[in-house]
Amino acid sequence: MQALLAAAALCSLLVGALCSSVVLVDTNDSSYLHNSAGADIEIDAQTFSSVLSALSGLSPAYQVDDAASQLIGQLVKPSAVKKPQAHVVLNVAGLSPEDVADLFGQKTQQVVRLTGEESTASLVANSLASIALANEDLDVVMLDHSALQGCVSNCIDEYLADAAQVVDASHSNSQLVFPSGASLDLNNLADKLFAVELASFFGGLKQELSKRTQEAQDYQILESTLLGLQGLAQTYGDNAEQVVAAKDAMMKMLKHAVDNLDHACNGDVTYQVAGFPGAAGKTTVKEIMGWKEDSRRRLQAASVRALAAEGSSSTWPPADEAEQAKKFSTKAAAYGSFIFLLYFSLAAVWCMCFMPMKKDTMLFGAKKTD
Repeated sequence: MQALLAAAALCSLLVGALCSSVVLVDTNDSSYLHNSAGADIEIDAQTFSSVLSALSGLSPAYQVDDAASQLIGQLVKPSAVKKPQAHVVLNVAGLSPEDVADLFGQKTQQVVRLTGEESTASLVANSLASIALANEDLDVVMLDHSALQGCVSNCIDEYLADAAQVVDASHSNSQLVFPSGASLDLNNLADKLFAVELASFFGGLKQELSKRTQEAQDYQILESTLLGLQGLAQTYGDNAEQVVAAKDAMMKMLKHAVDNLDHACNGDVTYQVAGFPGAAGKTTVKEIMGWKEDSRRRLQAASVRALAAEGSSSTWPPADEAEQAKKFSTKAAAYGSFIFLLYFSLAAVWCMCFMPMKKDTMLFGAKKTD
């Protein structure tokens, strides 16, 4: 009996490792998602990418077969022209399904379970990369990354004080003090990672909201991956007061983001939230930071070669450098020959029209005197 229980526990762990859950959240008026009465739907990563494309009104990155079409129909309401103003992707390590449910209240929510050996954040990042490749005009904004790029001096000094006020904390002398009395020392790597993510997410959100108040924006995907809670948990322990206080602060910041984005888009914004233990196989803060940097680099510079290496059947055909080189050589030779012939043709016409000719040449016969 004990052996059976142990085997069942092991199987449950394996299933949990192979299934990653993502919560899809509809707009305020529930315009885009069906209400499946809380039943979870299990799909693979390629079908999930097609679901996001259908939800956002974008071109799918993969061919959609009948089975995938049925799953998409179970999740997304059909619409030929209507799409939300923005789709927000939040990958936050340390959030539970209950935390996500509290974050969105009465909005229509649908849990999908992604099958695959990769981690949740990796599956989501690959899906976004495939969608971006299939839609050249799509603007994917990495909120926390864009804030880091726009810093004038020190990102923490620029944004952390305001971000601390949003979460009812205070920042002074390299300390981030929470309402419970717990504090983070920003001289420690794990504490600094959380503070930088909190500040940069706030900064990116502030920049995006400012753009939307100044002028109407085209459809965007707004993405953010936050792993600071994982670093704190591995440093202090899951139930440490620093981790509990930091998680409460993160929930307040996410709630602030949801409320303000809803207001800026008149409630016409969809969300997807992945709460997961953290970057798989990363046991130190440096490894977590390295994984995040690599993930961002893949998303920012996603290439067709990467999709081809994964064996995907993207509708955008993979580039063959040898074939492209042959085509370039052929085109260059054709263009060169055309220009060469055009030059001499024009020169010949000019000579015929403007070159002075003698009257006694064969072109102009001489007059006969007899």
